[in-house]
Amino acid sequence: MGTHTVFQSALRYAGIPVGKAILALDPNSISGLLMIGMASAMRGDYPLAEKSLARLLELDPDTIHGRLWLSRIAVGTGRVADAKQWASEAASLDPHNKLVQDQMAECDVVASQFVTLQFCEQTAAAAPRPSSVRFGLGVALMGMGRTSDAIWILEQVVEQDPVYMPAIQELLKIYTSSDDPQNVIRMAKMAVEVASEPSTLVDLAFALISSGRQDEAEACLSTATALGPHNPIEMAQLGFINQVLGRIEEATCYFKASTEARPKQGMSYYWLSQSRKMTEEDRPRIDKMRAVLADPTLHASARESLTYALGKSLEDLGDYESAMRYFEEGNRLSYKSKFGMKPYDIREDAAFLDGLEKLMSKEPLMQHEICSNISPTPIFIVGMIRSGTTLMEQILSSHPKVGAAGEQSFWAIHREDIRGDSALDLDQLKSLCEEYCEILKGFGD
Repeated sequence: MGTHTVFQSALRYAGIPVGKAILALDPNSISGLLMIGMASAMRGDYPLAEKSLARLLELDPDTIHGRLWLSRIAVGTGRVADAKQWASEAASLDPHNKLVQDQMAECDVVASQFVTLQFCEQTAAAAPRPSSVRFGLGVALMGMGRTSDAIWILEQVVEQDPVYMPAIQELLKIYTSSDDPQNVIRMAKMAVEVASEPSTLVDLAFALISSGRQDEAEACLSTATALGPHNPIEMAQLGFINQVLGRIEEATCYFKASTEARPKQGMSYYWLSQSRKMTEEDRPRIDKMRAVLADPTLHASARESLTYALGKSLEDLGDYESAMRYFEEGNRLSYKSKFGMKPYDIREDAAFLDGLEKLMSKEPLMQHEICSNISPTPIFIVGMIRSGTTLMEQILSSHPKVGAAGEQSFWAIHREDIRGDSALDLDQLKSLCEEYCEILKGFGD
Protein backbone atom coordinates (compact mmCIF):
# COMPACT_ATOMS: atom_id res chain seq x y z
CA MET A 1 0.00 0.00 0.00
CA GLY A 2 1.48 3.36 -1.05
CA THR A 3 2.15 6.24 1.33
CA HIS A 4 -0.70 8.30 -0.14
CA THR A 5 -3.16 5.40 0.25
CA VAL A 6 -2.06 4.83 3.86
CA PHE A 7 -2.57 8.53 4.62
CA GLN A 8 -6.03 8.52 3.02
CA SER A 9 -7.03 5.40 4.97
CA ALA A 10 -5.77 6.88 8.25
CA LEU A 11 -7.53 10.17 7.60
CA ARG A 12 -10.80 8.42 6.71
CA TYR A 13 -10.85 6.49 9.98
CA ALA A 14 -9.20 8.87 12.44
CA GLY A 15 -9.64 12.32 10.91
CA ILE A 16 -12.94 13.17 12.63
CA PRO A 17 -11.99 12.23 16.24
CA VAL A 18 -8.54 13.82 15.86
CA GLY A 19 -10.05 16.96 14.35
CA LYS A 20 -12.58 17.19 17.18
CA ALA A 21 -9.79 16.80 19.73
CA ILE A 22 -7.94 19.70 18.10
CA LEU A 23 -11.07 21.86 18.09
CA ALA A 24 -11.64 21.06 21.78
CA LEU A 25 -8.35 22.82 22.47
CA ASP A 26 -8.87 25.58 19.89
CA PRO A 27 -12.41 26.01 18.44
CA ASN A 28 -10.99 28.14 15.61
CA SER A 29 -8.24 25.74 14.56
CA ILE A 30 -7.84 25.78 10.77
CA SER A 31 -6.17 22.36 10.73
CA GLY A 32 -8.91 20.82 12.92
CA LEU A 33 -11.71 22.10 10.69
CA LEU A 34 -9.90 21.01 7.52
CA MET A 35 -9.23 17.54 8.96
CA ILE A 36 -12.90 17.04 9.86
CA GLY A 37 -13.99 18.37 6.47
CA MET A 38 -11.66 16.05 4.56
CA ALA A 39 -12.42 12.95 6.67
CA SER A 40 -16.18 13.55 6.54
CA ALA A 41 -16.07 13.94 2.76
CA MET A 42 -14.12 10.69 2.43
CA ARG A 43 -16.72 8.88 4.53
CA GLY A 44 -19.65 10.32 2.60
CA ASP A 45 -20.92 12.58 5.40
CA TYR A 46 -21.23 15.59 3.13
CA PRO A 47 -23.36 17.79 5.45
CA LEU A 48 -20.72 17.62 8.21
CA ALA A 49 -17.93 18.14 5.67
CA GLU A 50 -19.58 21.22 4.14
CA LYS A 51 -20.36 22.66 7.58
CA SER A 52 -16.72 22.31 8.69
CA LEU A 53 -15.33 23.69 5.44
CA ALA A 54 -17.77 26.63 5.44
CA ARG A 55 -16.52 27.54 8.93
CA LEU A 56 -12.97 27.17 7.63
CA LEU A 57 -13.68 29.69 4.86
CA GLU A 58 -15.05 32.14 7.42
CA LEU A 59 -11.83 31.97 9.41
CA ASP A 60 -9.50 31.77 6.41
CA PRO A 61 -11.13 33.38 3.34
CA ASP A 62 -8.01 32.75 1.22
CA THR A 63 -7.84 29.00 1.84
CA ILE A 64 -7.25 26.93 -1.28
CA HIS A 65 -7.68 23.50 0.30
CA GLY A 66 -11.10 24.37 1.70
CA ARG A 67 -12.31 25.36 -1.76
CA LEU A 68 -10.76 22.28 -3.36
CA TRP A 69 -12.58 19.96 -0.97
CA LEU A 70 -15.87 21.81 -1.43
CA SER A 71 -15.38 21.35 -5.17
CA ARG A 72 -14.75 17.63 -4.71
CA ILE A 73 -17.87 17.30 -2.56
CA ALA A 74 -19.91 19.08 -5.22
CA VAL A 75 -18.53 16.67 -7.84
CA GLY A 76 -19.41 13.75 -5.58
CA THR A 77 -23.00 14.93 -5.24
CA GLY A 78 -23.45 15.69 -8.94
CA ARG A 79 -23.43 19.51 -8.58
CA VAL A 80 -21.07 20.27 -11.45
CA ALA A 81 -21.73 24.02 -11.57
CA ASP A 82 -20.92 24.39 -7.86
CA ALA A 83 -17.82 22.23 -8.29
CA LYS A 84 -16.57 24.42 -11.12
CA GLN A 85 -17.27 27.58 -9.10
CA TRP A 86 -15.25 26.39 -6.08
CA ALA A 87 -12.39 25.21 -8.31
CA SER A 88 -12.40 28.52 -10.19
CA GLU A 89 -12.15 30.46 -6.92
CA ALA A 90 -9.19 28.32 -5.89
CA ALA A 91 -7.58 28.94 -9.30
CA SER A 92 -7.97 32.70 -8.88
CA LEU A 93 -6.02 32.46 -5.62
CA ASP A 94 -3.26 30.23 -6.99
CA PRO A 95 -3.52 29.54 -10.74
CA HIS A 96 -0.24 27.58 -10.86
CA ASN A 97 -1.14 25.13 -8.09
CA LYS A 98 -1.09 21.55 -9.48
CA LEU A 99 -3.95 20.38 -7.24
CA VAL A 100 -6.08 23.28 -8.41
CA GLN A 101 -5.31 22.55 -12.05
CA ASP A 102 -6.19 18.87 -11.57
CA GLN A 103 -9.50 19.78 -9.91
CA MET A 104 -10.41 22.14 -12.74
CA ALA A 105 -9.67 19.32 -15.18
CA GLU A 106 -11.83 16.93 -13.15
CA CYS A 107 -14.75 19.37 -13.24
CA ASP A 108 -14.43 19.64 -17.02
CA VAL A 109 -14.30 15.85 -17.36
CA VAL A 110 -17.38 15.33 -15.20
CA ALA A 111 -19.34 17.98 -17.09
CA SER A 112 -18.54 16.32 -20.40
CA GLN A 113 -19.22 12.83 -19.01
CA PHE A 114 -22.78 13.79 -18.20
CA VAL A 115 -23.58 14.04 -21.91
CA THR A 116 -23.44 10.45 -23.23
CA LEU A 117 -22.73 6.94 -22.07
CA GLN A 118 -20.42 6.46 -25.03
CA PHE A 119 -18.02 9.03 -23.64
CA CYS A 120 -18.39 7.37 -20.26
CA GLU A 121 -17.30 4.03 -21.73
CA GLN A 122 -14.30 5.68 -23.41
CA THR A 123 -13.32 7.19 -20.06
CA ALA A 124 -13.61 3.83 -18.31
CA ALA A 125 -11.39 2.20 -20.94
CA ALA A 126 -8.72 4.85 -20.44
CA ALA A 127 -6.48 5.29 -17.41
CA PRO A 128 -8.59 5.09 -14.21
CA ARG A 129 -9.96 8.42 -13.02
CA PRO A 130 -10.14 9.43 -9.34
CA SER A 131 -13.01 7.77 -7.51
CA SER A 132 -14.78 11.06 -6.84
CA VAL A 133 -15.03 11.82 -10.56
CA ARG A 134 -16.51 8.48 -11.47
CA PHE A 135 -18.81 8.63 -8.45
CA GLY A 136 -20.05 12.05 -9.59
CA LEU A 137 -20.79 10.59 -13.00
CA GLY A 138 -22.75 7.73 -11.44
CA VAL A 139 -24.85 10.13 -9.38
CA ALA A 140 -25.51 12.27 -12.45
CA LEU A 141 -26.61 9.24 -14.46
CA MET A 142 -29.02 8.30 -11.67
CA GLY A 143 -30.44 11.82 -11.83
CA MET A 144 -31.00 11.32 -15.55
CA GLY A 145 -32.91 8.09 -14.87
CA ARG A 146 -30.17 5.89 -16.32
CA THR A 147 -30.00 3.46 -13.42
CA SER A 148 -28.22 0.59 -15.16
CA ASP A 149 -25.51 2.95 -16.45
CA ALA A 150 -25.11 4.44 -12.97
CA ILE A 151 -24.76 0.99 -11.40
CA TRP A 152 -22.14 0.04 -13.97
CA ILE A 153 -20.04 3.13 -13.15
CA LEU A 154 -20.47 2.86 -9.38
CA GLU A 155 -19.63 -0.84 -9.34
CA GLN A 156 -16.39 0.04 -11.13
CA VAL A 157 -15.64 2.60 -8.42
CA VAL A 158 -16.05 0.12 -5.55
CA GLU A 159 -14.11 -2.55 -7.44
CA GLN A 160 -11.13 -0.21 -7.88
CA ASP A 161 -11.54 1.53 -4.50
CA PRO A 162 -13.32 -0.86 -2.08
CA VAL A 163 -13.17 1.66 0.78
CA TYR A 164 -14.80 4.56 -1.10
CA MET A 165 -17.87 4.90 1.13
CA PRO A 166 -19.94 7.38 -0.99
CA ALA A 167 -20.13 4.88 -3.88
CA ILE A 168 -20.96 2.00 -1.52
CA GLN A 169 -23.75 4.02 0.10
CA GLU A 170 -25.16 5.12 -3.27
CA LEU A 171 -25.23 1.52 -4.53
CA LEU A 172 -26.84 0.43 -1.26
CA LYS A 173 -29.57 3.01 -1.82
CA ILE A 174 -30.08 1.99 -5.46
CA TYR A 175 -30.26 -1.74 -4.73
CA THR A 176 -32.61 -1.14 -1.80
CA SER A 177 -35.03 0.87 -3.94
CA SER A 178 -34.96 -1.78 -6.67
CA ASP A 179 -35.60 -4.68 -4.23
CA ASP A 180 -32.33 -6.50 -4.93
CA PRO A 181 -31.66 -8.22 -1.56
CA GLN A 182 -28.45 -10.03 -2.50
CA ASN A 183 -26.75 -6.85 -3.68
CA VAL A 184 -28.17 -4.88 -0.74
CA ILE A 185 -26.50 -7.34 1.66
CA ARG A 186 -23.27 -7.25 -0.37
CA MET A 187 -23.08 -3.44 -0.21
CA ALA A 188 -24.09 -3.35 3.46
CA LYS A 189 -21.29 -5.80 4.29
CA MET A 190 -18.80 -3.67 2.33
CA ALA A 191 -19.89 -0.63 4.33
CA VAL A 192 -19.34 -2.50 7.60
CA GLU A 193 -15.87 -3.55 6.43
CA VAL A 194 -15.01 0.09 5.72
CA ALA A 195 -16.48 1.43 8.97
CA SER A 196 -17.90 -0.94 11.59
CA GLU A 197 -20.15 1.50 13.42
CA PRO A 198 -23.79 1.50 14.55
CA SER A 199 -25.15 3.11 11.36
CA THR A 200 -23.53 0.62 8.97
CA LEU A 201 -24.33 -2.35 11.22
CA VAL A 202 -27.98 -1.29 11.37
CA ASP A 203 -28.10 -1.05 7.55
CA LEU A 204 -26.74 -4.61 7.35
CA ALA A 205 -29.22 -5.81 9.98
CA PHE A 206 -32.11 -4.34 7.97
CA ALA A 207 -30.87 -6.06 4.84
CA LEU A 208 -30.54 -9.41 6.61
CA ILE A 209 -34.00 -9.16 8.17
CA SER A 210 -35.50 -8.38 4.75
CA SER A 211 -33.96 -11.62 3.49
CA GLY A 212 -35.27 -13.66 6.41
CA ARG A 213 -31.83 -14.02 8.03
CA GLN A 214 -32.86 -12.88 11.50
CA ASP A 215 -30.13 -14.71 13.44
CA GLU A 216 -27.42 -12.83 11.53
CA ALA A 217 -29.36 -9.59 11.99
CA GLU A 218 -29.46 -10.20 15.75
CA ALA A 219 -25.66 -10.56 15.76
CA CYS A 220 -25.28 -7.24 13.93
CA LEU A 221 -27.62 -5.56 16.37
CA SER A 222 -25.65 -6.92 19.34
CA THR A 223 -22.41 -5.51 17.89
CA ALA A 224 -24.04 -2.14 17.15
CA THR A 225 -25.44 -1.98 20.68
CA ALA A 226 -22.06 -2.83 22.19
CA LEU A 227 -20.42 -0.02 20.20
CA GLY A 228 -23.06 2.41 21.45
CA PRO A 229 -24.78 5.07 19.33
CA HIS A 230 -22.75 8.24 18.81
CA ASN A 231 -25.49 10.61 17.64
CA PRO A 232 -29.30 10.99 17.60
CA ILE A 233 -29.58 9.41 14.14
CA GLU A 234 -27.81 6.23 15.25
CA MET A 235 -29.99 6.16 18.39
CA ALA A 236 -33.08 6.33 16.17
CA GLN A 237 -31.76 3.62 13.86
CA LEU A 238 -31.06 1.28 16.75
CA GLY A 239 -34.52 2.06 18.10
CA PHE A 240 -36.16 1.15 14.81
CA ILE A 241 -34.27 -2.11 14.35
CA ASN A 242 -35.21 -3.12 17.91
CA GLN A 243 -38.79 -2.24 17.11
CA VAL A 244 -38.72 -4.42 13.99
CA LEU A 245 -37.38 -7.31 16.08
CA GLY A 246 -40.16 -6.84 18.63
CA ARG A 247 -38.02 -5.36 21.40
CA ILE A 248 -40.38 -2.53 22.17
CA GLU A 249 -38.89 -1.48 25.53
CA GLU A 250 -35.36 -1.22 24.09
CA ALA A 251 -36.71 0.64 21.05
CA THR A 252 -38.58 3.12 23.24
CA CYS A 253 -35.43 3.88 25.24
CA TYR A 254 -33.44 4.62 22.08
CA PHE A 255 -36.20 6.81 20.62
CA LYS A 256 -36.49 8.82 23.83
CA ALA A 257 -32.70 9.23 24.00
CA SER A 258 -32.67 10.43 20.38
CA THR A 259 -35.35 13.07 21.00
CA GLU A 260 -33.57 14.25 24.15
CA ALA A 261 -30.28 14.58 22.29
CA ARG A 262 -31.93 16.35 19.36
CA PRO A 263 -35.43 17.67 20.15
CA LYS A 264 -35.71 19.36 16.76
CA GLN A 265 -36.49 16.33 14.59
CA GLY A 266 -39.40 14.15 13.48
CA MET A 267 -38.09 10.65 12.85
CA SER A 268 -37.80 9.39 16.44
CA TYR A 269 -41.09 11.01 17.48
CA TYR A 270 -42.81 9.19 14.62
CA TRP A 271 -41.34 5.78 15.39
CA LEU A 272 -42.03 6.27 19.09
CA SER A 273 -45.68 7.01 18.33
CA GLN A 274 -45.88 3.82 16.25
CA SER A 275 -44.30 1.61 18.92
CA ARG A 276 -47.26 1.63 21.29
CA LYS A 277 -50.57 3.27 22.14
CA MET A 278 -50.21 6.73 23.60
CA THR A 279 -51.86 7.51 26.96
CA GLU A 280 -52.57 10.61 29.04
CA GLU A 281 -49.10 10.23 30.54
CA ASP A 282 -47.71 11.09 27.11
CA ARG A 283 -49.34 14.55 27.05
CA PRO A 284 -46.03 16.31 27.86
CA ARG A 285 -44.39 14.59 24.88
CA ILE A 286 -47.29 15.61 22.62
CA ASP A 287 -46.93 19.21 23.79
CA LYS A 288 -43.21 18.97 23.06
CA MET A 289 -43.94 17.70 19.53
CA ARG A 290 -46.32 20.61 18.95
CA ALA A 291 -43.65 23.05 20.09
CA VAL A 292 -41.10 21.54 17.71
CA LEU A 293 -43.62 21.62 14.86
CA ALA A 294 -44.21 25.35 15.48
CA ASP A 295 -40.54 26.09 14.69
CA PRO A 296 -40.53 27.67 11.18
CA THR A 297 -36.96 26.45 10.55
CA LEU A 298 -37.89 22.76 10.95
CA HIS A 299 -36.86 20.69 7.93
CA ALA A 300 -39.69 19.59 5.62
CA SER A 301 -39.06 15.85 6.09
CA ALA A 302 -39.03 16.26 9.89
CA ARG A 303 -42.24 18.29 9.70
CA GLU A 304 -43.91 15.52 7.72
CA SER A 305 -42.89 12.82 10.23
CA LEU A 306 -43.94 14.99 13.15
CA THR A 307 -47.43 15.67 11.80
CA TYR A 308 -48.03 11.94 11.35
CA ALA A 309 -46.70 11.30 14.87
CA LEU A 310 -49.10 13.86 16.31
CA GLY A 311 -51.97 12.41 14.29
CA LYS A 312 -51.32 8.91 15.63
CA SER A 313 -50.84 10.14 19.21
CA LEU A 314 -54.05 12.19 19.26
CA GLU A 315 -55.98 9.36 17.63
CA ASP A 316 -54.85 7.10 20.48
CA LEU A 317 -56.18 9.68 22.96
CA GLY A 318 -59.55 9.88 21.21
CA ASP A 319 -59.11 13.40 19.83
CA TYR A 320 -60.11 12.31 16.32
CA GLU A 321 -60.83 15.76 14.91
CA SER A 322 -57.36 17.07 15.75
CA ALA A 323 -55.80 13.79 14.62
CA MET A 324 -57.42 14.08 11.18
CA ARG A 325 -56.11 17.63 10.77
CA TYR A 326 -52.57 16.42 11.39
CA PHE A 327 -53.02 13.40 9.10
CA GLU A 328 -54.30 15.66 6.31
CA GLU A 329 -51.36 18.03 6.78
CA GLY A 330 -48.98 15.06 6.75
CA ASN A 331 -50.51 13.81 3.51
CA ARG A 332 -50.16 17.27 1.98
CA LEU A 333 -46.49 17.48 2.95
CA SER A 334 -45.88 13.93 1.74
CA TYR A 335 -47.47 14.66 -1.64
CA LYS A 336 -45.46 17.87 -1.98
CA SER A 337 -42.17 16.09 -1.24
CA LYS A 338 -42.89 13.43 -3.87
CA PHE A 339 -44.62 15.38 -6.62
CA GLY A 340 -43.88 19.05 -5.91
CA MET A 341 -46.69 21.42 -6.80
CA LYS A 342 -48.08 19.18 -9.56
CA PRO A 343 -51.83 18.81 -8.96
CA TYR A 344 -53.23 15.31 -8.67
CA ASP A 345 -54.75 14.19 -11.97
CA ILE A 346 -57.29 11.43 -11.44
CA ARG A 347 -57.34 10.81 -15.21
CA GLU A 348 -53.79 9.40 -15.11
CA ASP A 349 -54.67 6.83 -12.47
CA ALA A 350 -57.99 6.05 -14.17
CA ALA A 351 -56.22 5.41 -17.48
CA PHE A 352 -53.69 3.13 -15.80
CA LEU A 353 -56.37 1.14 -13.92
CA ASP A 354 -58.44 0.80 -17.11
CA GLY A 355 -55.39 -0.57 -18.90
CA LEU A 356 -54.64 -2.92 -16.01
CA GLU A 357 -58.22 -4.18 -16.02
CA LYS A 358 -57.98 -4.92 -19.74
CA LEU A 359 -54.68 -6.74 -19.27
CA MET A 360 -56.03 -8.86 -16.40
CA SER A 361 -59.23 -9.94 -18.15
CA LYS A 362 -59.59 -13.48 -19.54
CA GLU A 363 -58.87 -12.82 -23.23
CA PRO A 364 -55.58 -10.91 -22.79
CA LEU A 365 -54.39 -13.42 -20.19
CA MET A 366 -55.00 -16.29 -22.62
CA GLN A 367 -53.32 -14.30 -25.37
CA HIS A 368 -50.26 -13.63 -23.20
CA GLU A 369 -49.99 -17.20 -21.90
CA ILE A 370 -46.68 -17.41 -23.76
CA CYS A 371 -45.26 -15.05 -21.09
CA SER A 372 -46.28 -17.30 -18.22
CA ASN A 373 -43.63 -18.43 -15.75
CA ILE A 374 -43.92 -21.82 -14.08
CA SER A 375 -41.43 -21.03 -11.32
CA PRO A 376 -42.58 -22.42 -7.94
CA THR A 377 -40.74 -19.61 -6.12
CA PRO A 378 -43.49 -16.97 -5.55
CA ILE A 379 -46.12 -17.32 -2.87
CA PHE A 380 -48.62 -14.50 -3.30
CA ILE A 381 -50.57 -13.26 -0.28
CA VAL A 382 -53.49 -11.09 -1.34
CA GLY A 383 -55.90 -9.21 0.89
CA MET A 384 -57.27 -5.87 2.01
CA ILE A 385 -55.31 -3.50 4.28
CA ARG A 386 -55.39 -4.54 7.97
CA SER A 387 -56.84 -7.94 7.07
CA GLY A 388 -53.92 -10.01 8.42
CA THR A 389 -51.70 -10.35 5.32
CA THR A 390 -48.55 -9.34 7.25
CA LEU A 391 -49.31 -11.86 9.99
CA MET A 392 -49.83 -14.54 7.36
CA GLU A 393 -46.45 -13.69 5.82
CA GLN A 394 -44.75 -13.90 9.23
CA ILE A 395 -46.34 -17.30 9.92
CA LEU A 396 -45.33 -18.73 6.54
CA SER A 397 -41.81 -17.30 6.65
CA SER A 398 -41.16 -18.97 10.00
CA HIS A 399 -40.65 -22.12 7.94
CA PRO A 400 -36.93 -22.56 7.10
CA LYS A 401 -37.69 -22.96 3.38
CA VAL A 402 -39.81 -19.82 3.10
CA GLY A 403 -38.47 -16.26 3.00
CA ALA A 404 -40.47 -13.08 3.61
CA ALA A 405 -40.15 -10.56 0.78
CA GLY A 406 -42.51 -7.89 2.11
CA GLU A 407 -44.38 -5.57 -0.22
CA GLN A 408 -42.21 -5.52 -3.32
CA SER A 409 -42.07 -2.36 -5.44
CA PHE A 410 -40.81 -4.23 -8.52
CA TRP A 411 -44.00 -3.95 -10.53
CA ALA A 412 -44.60 -0.36 -9.43
CA ILE A 413 -41.12 0.52 -10.75
CA HIS A 414 -41.98 -1.20 -14.05
CA ARG A 415 -45.46 0.27 -14.13
CA GLU A 416 -44.98 1.81 -17.57
CA ASP A 417 -44.10 -1.64 -18.95
CA ILE A 418 -47.58 -2.95 -18.05
CA ARG A 419 -50.10 -1.74 -20.58
CA GLY A 420 -53.45 -3.22 -21.50
CA ASP A 421 -53.22 -2.61 -25.22
CA SER A 422 -51.86 -4.17 -28.38
CA ALA A 423 -48.50 -2.46 -27.87
CA LEU A 424 -47.62 -4.75 -24.95
CA ASP A 425 -44.08 -6.04 -25.41
CA LEU A 426 -44.43 -9.77 -24.76
CA ASP A 427 -40.68 -10.42 -24.74
CA GLN A 428 -40.19 -7.64 -22.21
CA LEU A 429 -43.02 -8.94 -20.02
CA LYS A 430 -41.52 -12.44 -20.05
CA SER A 431 -38.13 -11.00 -19.14
CA LEU A 432 -39.67 -9.03 -16.26
CA CYS A 433 -41.32 -12.20 -14.92
CA GLU A 434 -37.98 -14.02 -14.92
CA GLU A 435 -36.24 -11.05 -13.26
CA TYR A 436 -38.94 -10.87 -10.57
CA CYS A 437 -38.58 -14.57 -9.74
CA GLU A 438 -34.79 -14.22 -9.49
CA ILE A 439 -35.20 -11.35 -7.02
CA LEU A 440 -37.58 -13.43 -4.88
CA LYS A 441 -35.09 -16.29 -4.74
CA GLY A 442 -32.75 -13.98 -2.83
CA PHE A 443 -35.20 -13.93 0.10
CA GLY A 444 -35.28 -17.66 0.62
CA ASP A 445 -31.64 -18.64 1.04
